[in-house]
Amino acid sequence: MTTIDQIGAGGSTNLAGGWALGRDLMSGLPSGCPRKLLLLTDGELNVGVTEPELVKKMVAMGLEKNGLRTSCLGFGERYNEDLLEALAKATGGGFHNAQKSESLPEIFRKELDGLQSIVVQNLRVRVRSCGYVDCITLMGDYPELTLDEHSKEYALGDFVSGERRVAVLALSVLPIPLGADGRPTATWEGEELVSLEIRYDTITAEGLVSHVEAHRVKVRPVQSPENVQVNTEVLPWVSLQSASAAVERAIRARDAGKAAEARAIVQKEIDGLNGLPPSDLLADARRLLDSTLRVLGDDADYNSGRKTMRSMNRYWAKGSSADDAVFESGPLPSFKIQKPKPAPKQPDQDPAAGA
Repeated sequence: MTTIDQIGAGGSTNLAGGWALGRDLMSGLPSGCPRKLLLLTDGELNVGVTEPELVKKMVAMGLEKNGLRTSCLGFGERYNEDLLEALAKATGGGFHNAQKSESLPEIFRKELDGLQSIVVQNLRVRVRSCGYVDCITLMGDYPELTLDEHSKEYALGDFVSGERRVAVLALSVLPIPLGADGRPTATWEGEELVSLEIRYDTITAEGLVSHVEAHRVKVRPVQSPENVQVNTEVLPWVSLQSASAAVERAIRARDAGKAAEARAIVQKEIDGLNGLPPSDLLADARRLLDSTLRVLGDDADYNSGRKTMRSMNRYWAKGSSADDAVFESGPLPSFKIQKPKPAPKQPDQDPAAGA
C-alpha cells in the first residue's frame, strides 16, 4: 500500500507504449487463437510515439503480423475520439464512448463475449471492375486497399456466431453512348459489372480453414428514370449508410467552424428520408440524424456530444446484428440482435427442506 500511495497522477499518456506492451503480452498465445486488446485512455498522444499516423500503422501492423484486433474505450472529457475511432477501424475492433464509469463492466462483458463466439476471421471482399464501372465504393467506412487500377479489397473483419451484416456496394456506371438519332448505340443487357471474391477463415478443431467464394454482378439497364425499379429491401440499407456518411460530413463541417453548413447537411438528409416508405431501418437513420442535429446545436457541450456521436455513428455504419455496443440512452438499432438477459441462477435447494 505504501508503494501505491507514492504513485502520483500526471498529465502524460504513452498510449502507443501501453498498446505495445499489451501486444507483447499476447504474443505467446497459440496460433489461430483470437486476440483482442482493449485500449483504455483518458488522454492524448503526448509521450512516446505522438504522431497519429504512426500509431495507426503500429496498430494495423499488429493485426497483419500478430492477428491482434484493437478495441478502444475512451473515457473522461479530453480523449481524442478521432484517433480512437481510426485505431478501431484499422483492425475491425470496437470503439466505445465510456465517459460513464458504470458502463465499463458491460463494455468489457460484450467485448469478451464477442471474442469467445468468433466463427469467421478476417473476412475480405475483393471487387474487380469488368470494364463498365469507373468508381467503386463500399459504404460503411471499412478499411480499403487498392490492389490495381480495376480492383479493391475491403476488410470487414471478424464475425461472431449468428451475426448478420449488410455491406452496400456503390458503383458509378459509365453511360451508354447515343447515336445521331438519340438512340443508344449498344445494350448492356446481361453484361457483368463487377466480379466479387469473398475471402475468410473459419475456426475448426483442426485450426483455421481458408475459404474463397466468387460472385458476379450483372447489369439490368434502363434508359429513363421512370423505368427504374427500386429494390425496397436494399433502399433502407442504402439510406442508413447515406445517413451515416452525412453525419461524418456534418461533424467535419462543424469542426471547421461552419455550423450552419453542418446543420444543413443533416437536414438535407432528413428531408430525403421523408419521402421514402417507412421501415425500421429508416427510423434508425432518422434517430441518428436527429441526435446529430441536437449535438450540433449544443455549443456548450459539443465536445462531449461529439464523442457520443462518433461512437454511435461507427456502429450505425457497420450495420452488424451482433450486440457489441453499449449505448447510454435510447434503444438499440433495429438491425442489432436483442439478446435476452440470462435469468438469475437459483440457489440449490436442500432436499430435506421440504420433508
